[in-house]
Amino acid sequence: MSTSPLMKSPPVANGRPVLARRGLSLLCVEDNEADHRLILEHLREWAVPPEPRLERAKTLASALEMIGSARDGAGFDAVLLDLSLPDSFGEETF
Repeated sequence: MSTSPLMKSPPVANGRPVLARRGLSLLCVEDNEADHRLILEHLREWAVPPEPRLERAKTLASALEMIGSARDGAGFDAVLLDLSLPDSFGEETF
């Protein structure tokens, strides 16, 4: 089985994945303020130091702009995506 260059296996120590020494960089695409606060709360509970860097976009268009303008190495490790946004809904969102 080959691995895509975009799908790198995480480093492993003692049989468990090792989190990066730098904090994760996450983009949260969520228009609802209460849901965004809930996501922040969960991230703080689950995060292993260093705390992840979380940026927020309220629309799909602004999220795509943020992703497109990220410089090499300054992109996002993951995107948390609401599937019910003001400018996109359901499968069309991704």
